[in-house]
Amino acid sequence: MTRILFIPGDPAGAEEHAARDWLRRQADIEMRIQTPDELVHTDGDGADVIWLHAGERVPELSPDALGCVSGALDRGAGLFLSLFATPVLEVLGLERSPPNNCAVAVWHDASDPLWPEAMRDWPAYPHIRGLQGWAAGSHPLFDGFMRGTFTWRATEGERVGEATCLAPRWPVLGRVVAVERGYIQLNAAKAVAWEYAVGGGRVLCVGAHIHFAARDASLAPQRDRLVRNALAYVARHDSGPVAWWPVGARKQSPTTSGEGLPVAAFGAALPELASAITLTSLARADDPFTIAGRRVLVTGGEQSGVREIWVHPLCVLSGGLEVRVDGETPTVRSVEVSPEQLVRHLQTRTRFIEERIFVPVDEGAVVIEYRFRRVGRTRQDVEPPRLELRLRMPLRLEWPYPADALRPVKAFRRDTGEAASIAGVGRDPQFAAQLLVEGQATLTLAEDDAAPRVTIAAVLAERLRLTMLGTSQGLVGLSRIVRALSRVGVRALAAGRADHAAALLGDYLTLRSPNAALDTALEWAKARLDAFVVTAPGVGSGLMAGYAESRPGWNESRPGYAWFFGRDGCWSGFALLAAGLHAEARVALEFLAGTQDISGKIAHEVTASGAAHYDAADATPLWLKFVAEYAAWTGDVDTVRALWPRVERALEFVRATDRDGDGLPENTGVGHGWIESGPLGGGAVTSYVAAIWIAALEALAPLAELLGERDTAARCAADAATARRAFDDRLFDASAGRHALQRAADGSLESTLTALSAVPVALGVVDEVRAGPVIDALAEERFTTAWGVRLLARDDPRYDPRGYHSGAVWPLFTGWVSLAEFATHRQEAAYRHLLSNAGLCYDRAKGAFDEVLHGEHLESAGVCADQAWSAAMVVLPFVEGMLGAVPNAAQRRVRLTPHWPREWTHASVGHLRVGEAMLELDAVEGCLVGGVAHDGVRYRLRSVPPGSLTVVLEHPIQGRSFERVLVDGAEVTAERCGTATCPHVRVTTWLAEQAEVQFVGHPLAGG
Repeated sequence: MTRILFIPGDPAGAEEHAARDWLRRQADIEMRIQTPDELVHTDGDGADVIWLHAGERVPELSPDALGCVSGALDRGAGLFLSLFATPVLEVLGLERSPPNNCAVAVWHDASDPLWPEAMRDWPAYPHIRGLQGWAAGSHPLFDGFMRGTFTWRATEGERVGEATCLAPRWPVLGRVVAVERGYIQLNAAKAVAWEYAVGGGRVLCVGAHIHFAARDASLAPQRDRLVRNALAYVARHDSGPVAWWPVGARKQSPTTSGEGLPVAAFGAALPELASAITLTSLARADDPFTIAGRRVLVTGGEQSGVREIWVHPLCVLSGGLEVRVDGETPTVRSVEVSPEQLVRHLQTRTRFIEERIFVPVDEGAVVIEYRFRRVGRTRQDVEPPRLELRLRMPLRLEWPYPADALRPVKAFRRDTGEAASIAGVGRDPQFAAQLLVEGQATLTLAEDDAAPRVTIAAVLAERLRLTMLGTSQGLVGLSRIVRALSRVGVRALAAGRADHAAALLGDYLTLRSPNAALDTALEWAKARLDAFVVTAPGVGSGLMAGYAESRPGWNESRPGYAWFFGRDGCWSGFALLAAGLHAEARVALEFLAGTQDISGKIAHEVTASGAAHYDAADATPLWLKFVAEYAAWTGDVDTVRALWPRVERALEFVRATDRDGDGLPENTGVGHGWIESGPLGGGAVTSYVAAIWIAALEALAPLAELLGERDTAARCAADAATARRAFDDRLFDASAGRHALQRAADGSLESTLTALSAVPVALGVVDEVRAGPVIDALAEERFTTAWGVRLLARDDPRYDPRGYHSGAVWPLFTGWVSLAEFATHRQEAAYRHLLSNAGLCYDRAKGAFDEVLHGEHLESAGVCADQAWSAAMVVLPFVEGMLGAVPNAAQRRVRLTPHWPREWTHASVGHLRVGEAMLELDAVEGCLVGGVAHDGVRYRLRSVPPGSLTVVLEHPIQGRSFERVLVDGAEVTAERCGTATCPHVRVTTWLAEQAEVQFVGHPLAGG
C-alpha cells in the first residue's frame, strides 16, 4: 500500500478539497493530510510520496518545511507537484527556470487557442486537454495509455489554473515528460509535465489539466489513472527505460563525421514486372500513385515521379525526387503499375530511361533503380546519358508532432569503392534516415537544419540504384537494416514481394466472370487492402486508412490518412475476412483491442507516431461486430477468448452511453457517429450507430454462448431485442415513411434521406417492406452517379458536391447501398453500384480506389486517391451481397444466396475461405436433365480439404421457372425460404468432396 502525505496549497480551496476526497476513495492508498506547518513536526516520516496540490495559488512553505521535503527526497521518498504547486521547485533549489506560464482564467470556448479555424463550423468541437509524451519509447506516467491521454473537458465559464513552462523557457535541470495536448493537435511549446532525480528520490511535476473539481467529469477515469500513475512512479525507484521530449539543439557526436555509417551494395538489379494484373498508363496527367509495404509508404505522380517517402512514422524524403537527363527534364512515355513495383518509362529526345520503384514486404526500405535503354545505333543513342537527381531528407515525424520536432537535422556522408551514403540524424538521434547510392555517381550534400539537400550526378552506363532507409533506433538501427539487406539482396527481396503478390492472386478469393474488369478490380482490391496492413515501431501492427502525399499547412505531417483507424479498420476488416485474408484481419482486430481506452472505448485514430484519439461513437460497436465476424469467418475461438475481457469492457462502455435507458447508444459527449460536421452534424442518437449496435449484439449473443459466457449471451440477446424495439419506436418517422437519420437531444427527428439510410438495411435492422422505398430512392439520379452514390441528394438545398458530409460521392456509401440492394434482392441496381466502385481502379491512381469523389464530376474531392474502405467496398458487396455468403466456421458451414446479374451466363468463385476450409464454386446458366436442356442454374461445389464444409444454397424463384432440385442427379426436397416479395428455395449439401446442385426450371424450347 502506497503511503501518501498530501499537502494542500489552500486547505479551503475547492480544487484541493476535491483532490483530498479523491485520495480518500483510493482503497490501496494510505493517506495523511498535513499543512506545511504540520509537516515540520512530522518531517514527512514514513511517506512514500509527498504530494503538493494547489488549485489557484502557489503554496507557501517555510524554510523548515522546505528542509523536510528535501530530507524526504534524500531518504528516497518521491515528490509530486501538481498545478500551482510546480513553482515550489525554485524555492526547493531544484530548478533555475521555474514555470513561466502561471495563470488562473475563466474558460470560453470561442477563445480556445487550439480550435482550428477550419473546424469553427463544428459546434460540437471537443474542447479537451491532456498530455502527450515523446514519440520514441514510453513513460510510466502513461501506463495504460498510448503515450498520452486527455484528462479534462472544458466547460463554458469554468475557472481553472495552471503553472506550466512555455518555450523557449523550458526546465533547465529537469526532463520534459509531456506537452499540452488538444483535440487532434499538440501545443508542443508548452511543457505540462517534467521531472527530476534528486537524492534517492524522484520529483514529478504536472502543471495543468488534472482538475478534480472540474464541472465535466467525463474524462475523470483518464485523469484518475494518470494521477495514480504519477504517484506510483515517484514512489518507486526503478521504473525501467523512460522517454523524454528532446530539448535544445542536439550535441554533436563522433558519428557526425560519417564514422560507423553502414555502406553496402545490395546485389543484382530488380527483376522485370511479372504480375498478371499490371496496369499501363500513358501518363497524360500527373495521376497519383502509391506503393506500400508493412513499413514503408511511397507517394508520387505519374509525371512528377516520387514525391514523398515515409518509413513509419518518419518522412525521409519530401518535396519530390527531381530527375534530369543530359540537363533536361524527361517526359513520361508510359507507366506500369503492379502491386510490387511501379515502372516509369522516361524519354529525353532519343534517350530512354527506365525508373523502377520497389518496396519490400516487411523491410523499412525503398529501392529506386535507373537504367538506360539503348534503342538506336547513333553515338548519342549508345553513349550513356548523364543523370542528375535532387532530393531533400527532412526527418519529419507524423502528426500530431510538429514538423520541426526533430530539427536541427544533422547530415553526414561516407563513400566506399562500391557505394556512397548520406545519413540524417534528428535532434533525437533515435530518429535517423539514410540514402545509399550504388553506381558511378558523385554525391553532393548541402547542409540544412530542416532538410539536408542531396544532389546525385551519375553517368548511367549500367544502372544507378538509390535505397532510402529510416529508423527510430538510431545509427544502430540503420546498421541492422543495411546488414540485413546486404545478406538478402534486392533481387531476393523483389522475389519475396512477387511471391507475396502471387499468393494474394492465387490463394485467396478469386472471381472469373463475363466481366473481366470486375475480376481484375477484385484482385486489386485484395492487393490494396493487404498494403494497408502496417507496422509502426513502438505502436504496433494494424490497418491504416488511406494514402496520399502530405500538404503544406495543417496537413504537413499527414500523409493522407496513413495511420490506424477504428471505424476504417472495422469496415475494411470485414472485407479482409470476406476475401480470406484472415491473418491480416486478426492483426487489425487485435490492434484495436490493444489500444482500447481504459474506459472500454475503441480508438478512432492512432497515429504511427503513437498518439491515440477516442472521439468516435461508432468505433466501439463496429469493433464488437468485427469480433463476431472474425469468429464467424475463421472459427478461431482461442483468439476471441483471449479478447473476451476487452469485449466485455467494450459492451459496458456502449451501454453506459445510453443515458435515457431506451436501449440505443447516444453520441452526445461520446463522439461523432458518421457525420462529423456540416449541415447534418450533431445528432444525439443516429440510426447508423444504433443499427451497428443492434447487429453487433445479435452476432455476439450466439458467440458468447459458444464460449460458455451464458450471462453475456443472455444479456446481449435481451439488449438487442430492446434496441430493435427502440429503433422502430424512437427513430421511425411516420410522416416521412422511413427511419430518421438521427434524433436530436430535444427528441426531434432529422429525417433527411441520405446514403447512410442504407446501413441499417444492409445490416438487417430494417425489414424489406420499410426498406424498399428508401433503397429505390438511393438508386435514382438525384443520388446515384455513374461513379457512385452521393451522401445527400442533389436537389437538397444543402447539397454541396465537394462537401464531405453534404453531397460528395464516397465509394464507401456506394458499397453500403450495393449491400442494401443485394439484401433486398435488387441485384441489378446492386451490381451497377458494385461496378461503379470496381471501375475506380482504372481511373486516377491506377489499381487504387479513391476516398471521396465530386458529386458532379468524376474527380477527386477528398484527400486520398488510395483508400482502404473504398477497396473494401469492392470485396464486401461481391461476397456478402452478390454471393450472399453467411459463414459459420464453428459449425463448418456457409450459406450462399447468390444474386447473379442477368447478363452473366457463368461465374467461377475460388478460395472462399471459411475456417480451415476453402469452397470452389462454378455456376452455369442452364441445366441438363436426362439429356434435355432446362431453364435454371447448375452449381458445381468443391471443398478443400474434402468433407470440411456444409453448404446451404438458396435460389430465388420469383419471376423464374422452377420445378425441382437435383443433387448429384438425384431429386431432393427443397425448403421454401426468403420473403413474400422474393421467395427462395433452399438445399443443404455436405461436401464429401464435391457435388453438383441443379435448380431446374422448365424445359427449353428445342431442348
